[in-house]
Amino acid sequence: MNAFRLVVLLALLGPASVAAAAPDPLVLAEAGRTRYRIVVAQDAGSGEQTAAENLAKYLGQMTGAAFAVTGDDEPASAYEIVLGDTNRKSRDEIPADLRTDAWEGFVLLREGARATSPGPRSSECTTFSTWSWASAS
Repeated sequence: MNAFRLVVLLALLGPASVAAAAPDPLVLAEAGRTRYRIVVAQDAGSGEQTAAENLAKYLGQMTGAAFAVTGDDEPASAYEIVLGDTNRKSRDEIPADLRTDAWEGFVLLREGARATSPGPRSSECTTFSTWSWASAS
């Protein structure tokens, strides 16, 4: 498992990114270690908290690394997987061409080393975004 390297590629799908070069791989863990933590709102509901804990568990099983789950009351880090409606990024900050008004719609954004699935309309949506993480791995 230590030799296993988890690589997840996330790209913004929009007109500006079509001509752009592919981003560098987003390495979440290597040799059983990670710099990443999973961040949810300090007052996250049970659905969002459970989704974050499940994502931490599954990423841990795939990589051998321990992914901590923290609240957004902790200082921000460049190495975060941010789930749900937090103080890190609001729905209004999602690029217009990626926004959805669907109750269960979500988007995965990559900004440098940080990966964000901001502001879903429901806690079920946060669960769906974590399934996307697991299937992209």
